[in-house]
Amino acid sequence: MSGRVIDVVSEVVTPILESMAIELFAITYRKEGTNWVLSVVIDKPPEGVTINDCEKVNRALSEVLDRADPIEGAYYLEVSSPGAERKIKDYKDLQKQLGRYVYLVLKEPVEGKNKLTGYLKQADENENIILEDEADCYKLSYSQVIKARLAIKF
Repeated sequence: MSGRVIDVVSEVVTPILESMAIELFAITYRKEGTNWVLSVVIDKPPEGVTINDCEKVNRALSEVLDRADPIEGAYYLEVSSPGAERKIKDYKDLQKQLGRYVYLVLKEPVEGKNKLTGYLKQADENENIILEDEADCYKLSYSQVIKARLAIKF
């Protein structure tokens, strides 16, 4: 049931988000105790999502979902950002993070390191990556990356 709900809701909400220059990051429909929760996670590269964005999207989606009524029964709508240290889903998502501070876990060590953090300087169409930290510049291929996420630099 949740797969069908996610597909239907995605079709309904995507055009609304696009009109607001906001991207759909993920949708989940899950049971929490006795309640159903529809969670819509949004993103707005490169600056990220604000609380005001979440409020604006929540109001717009509430109205449209009430009219379209794609979900049987009662549920709570939750709109949020992917978070400050969110997972980078794929190479296309990585390309949107140019200039940002990222954390990469590698299949094989590069210069003795399996984990790298630094500023993403390049992510080109050939899946070449350049990551720069204070001391080094790493040239990688996306095929070397197991996991990637945004990071917070302290």
